Amino acid sequence: MKRVYFTLLILITLSCISCQHTQDKVKKRSISRDSLQAWQNPTWALRNTTIRRQIKDLCWKEGTKMYADTIVTRYYRNEQPLIWVSEWGVNPQADSLLVWLQNNVFVGLDKSAFHYDEIAGNLKKIRTLNFRKNENANTLWANTEFYLTSAYIRLACGLRYGFLNPYTTFNTLDQEDAPARNKYKCLYDIKPEIVTDSFINVAMQELRKQKLIEFLTSVQPQDTLYHKLLTSYRNTPTNDTVYLEKLRVNMERRRWRIPRPSTNKYIAVNLAEFMLSAYNHNADSVLTMKVCGGNTKHKSPILHSHINRMELNPYWIVPNSIIRKEIAPVHAGSSDYFERNKIRIIDNETREELNPDSVTAAMLKSGRYMLRQDKGAGNSLGRIVFRFPNRFAVYLHDTNSPGAFRRASRAVSHGCIRLEKPYDLATFLLDSPSPEFIDKIRIAIDLPARTAKGKAWKANPDYKHMKNYDYKTPIPVFIHYHTLYPNAAGEICSLPDPYGYDKIMKKILNSL
Repeated sequence: MKRVYFTLLILITLSCISCQHTQDKVKKRSISRDSLQAWQNPTWALRNTTIRRQIKDLCWKEGTKMYADTIVTRYYRNEQPLIWVSEWGVNPQADSLLVWLQNNVFVGLDKSAFHYDEIAGNLKKIRTLNFRKNENANTLWANTEFYLTSAYIRLACGLRYGFLNPYTTFNTLDQEDAPARNKYKCLYDIKPEIVTDSFINVAMQELRKQKLIEFLTSVQPQDTLYHKLLTSYRNTPTNDTVYLEKLRVNMERRRWRIPRPSTNKYIAVNLAEFMLSAYNHNADSVLTMKVCGGNTKHKSPILHSHINRMELNPYWIVPNSIIRKEIAPVHAGSSDYFERNKIRIIDNETREELNPDSVTAAMLKSGRYMLRQDKGAGNSLGRIVFRFPNRFAVYLHDTNSPGAFRRASRAVSHGCIRLEKPYDLATFLLDSPSPEFIDKIRIAIDLPARTAKGKAWKANPDYKHMKNYDYKTPIPVFIHYHTLYPNAAGEICSLPDPYGYDKIMKKILNSL
C-alpha cells in the first residue's frame, strides 16, 4: 500500500514538473508534512472504477445545456478510455486548454461555460499538493477528467457548428394563430450542419497529437466577416458592453455555416437592414437597393434558395392567411372592395368566377375559393416577380406602394421582399443580354423602348409581350439577418434589430 501512495506522489510531482504552459504561474513550494500525511490517507488510493462511476454521476448532475454535452455523456457511458488523467498524471494538453480559455474569451461565451474555475482550481491542487482535509483523490481525478473533456468538446463543437441551434431557436418563437395552438411559425429554414462522429474522432485524434490549440483555431469560420468581427471583439474595450454583445451574437451567426454561393452571381438580403445586394463576380459589380420585408407579426423567414424564374406582370394569388384574417372578416360581400383592388373570386373546382356580393365570410374562409388580383398596374406584386422554391410562398417582387421605401422602418409586408429597383435587378441578373432583349422586358412593363426593333414592337398591336424568363443557371438567394454587416466599402456597420433576434440569442448564450 505504501508503494501505491509513493508512486502516486511521484506521478503528481512529475505532472507538476511537466506543466510548461500554465498561465497562472503558480509559485512552486515544497511538499509539507501535512501533504505527505494526506497522501498516506486511504482516501487517496486511486481506483479506476470509482473514478468512472463519479464521472457518470457528474454527467447526470451537469445535464445537457449544449449538444456537445450529449457527446461527452455518451463517451463515458460507453466506457471509453480516460483522456486527461492516467497513471502518468495529467495530460499536459490540459494546460494548453486552460491557457486558450484564459486568452480567448472572444469566443463570445463566459469562461464559466467551459468550467474554467473548476479546471484551474483542480490543476492547482494537483500541482501544489494543496488538498483540503479528507479530500478524496478519486473525486478530484473524476472532476478534472470530466470538466476538461466537457470544455474541449463544447469548444470544438461550438466553434465549428455554433453554440446554439438556430433551427430550434428561431422556430419556437412565434406561435401560429388559433386554432393551430401549440404550433410555431417557421422563421429559420436553412438546415444547420450537425456534429458528426467523424468530427469528434478528428477532435480526439488532434488532442492525442498534442495539437489542441491548432485544432480549435482551425475549426472556426474562415470567412472575412467572421475574422473582422473577431478582431473587433478582441479590440473593443470591456466597458463597451452593448457593442460587445452585438459582436458576439453576430459571430455566433457566422458559425452556423450557411451554404456558400455556388455561382459567381448571387443575391443576399439582410433583413436587419432591409437591404439587398446582388453580386456578379464575373463582372466585378454589385447592385444594392432598399427592400421592404415582413412586419414583426409576419416576419420574413431566414432561408436559402435559388431564383429559377422571372415573371412579368404576374397575377397575385392572395394567401389563405390574408383571406381568413383580413379580407373575410371585413370585406366579404363588398363589391366595391374587390372591384377597387381588381380581385376576382374563383371557385377552385369549377374555375367559375363568383359575384362578390354573393360571397359570405364563411365561404371565403372555407378554402374553396381563390382570390386572384389582376395583372398590371395596381397589382400588389407590381410588374416583376422573382420566383424561388420555398415553403412560405415568399418572393422578391415589385410593389404598387413605392412610398414605403422612404420609411425609416421598412418592416411592412406579410413576409415577401419588396424591391426598390426591380427592373435594375432584372437586367443585372441576365447573362450578357442584347439591347433588344432588354427592350422586351421594358415593353412588357410599360417602359419606353430604346432600340429601333423595340420601338417597332411596341407600335405593333399584335406584338406578344414577354411573360416569363427562366434562368439557365438558377441564381442563389440568401435571406439572412445580421446586425453587424459590411457596407459597400467593406466597413462593418451597426444595424437595428427589428425582429429582436439579438436579444433572444444573447439570453440563450448567457444561459450556457
